[in-house]
Amino acid sequence: MDSEQILDDTGEAIDPAEAMSIYRDGKTRARSATIGISRLMMAIWGVTWLIGYFCLWLSSASRDGEPAVWAYVVFFALLAVAGVTSTVAGVRASKHGGVVGPTALAGALYGWSWALTFGGGMAIASLLVARYGLSGPVVGVLFNSLAALIVGSLYMTGAAVFKELSMFVIGSVFVVIGVIGAIVGVPTGYLVMALAGGGLMLVGVVFETLRLFRSGR
Repeated sequence: MDSEQILDDTGEAIDPAEAMSIYRDGKTRARSATIGISRLMMAIWGVTWLIGYFCLWLSSASRDGEPAVWAYVVFFALLAVAGVTSTVAGVRASKHGGVVGPTALAGALYGWSWALTFGGGMAIASLLVARYGLSGPVVGVLFNSLAALIVGSLYMTGAAVFKELSMFVIGSVFVVIGVIGAIVGVPTGYLVMALAGGGLMLVGVVFETLRLFRSGR
């Protein structure tokens, strides 16, 4: 057998050029799936934050920073839907185009991490509020800053997993948004979260879409 030939799964020799083509195709599909996962997460949570926090701001603007019950219902309902949707989307998107192995596993675990981390974070905040009798604007500031920190951490983790610098930039900005939200308080903090937080993620969706379009994927 020619020393330059490579064996495929059946033990038959294939041309090195064909082997390289197969490798590049697999790498391209994995890359496309990775961008697809990050874009899905940004779209899901971008819409959730934009609508959810806007409702909190709208209902609290004339109530000394205290949102109405209906706004809380809308906000937490959106969080629940986003958590479930991002988990399912992460699992399905990781298998896009037949991608399997480490990339598929990373996508699935990343999808689950959004739901579990957000659920756990909101549960911890709720328990702190109930246990120590917190009330008034401090509750809104606590939830706002914690949510921004969670999102920022998840994006920076995603950047490390998928090797996406744009995700790290977005994650870093979210940490800053959380700090700003704590400084300005509520109800202004709700508007910051809606426009800067949700808006940033939706801008990220547009950016990733343009990347895919320019690469011909």
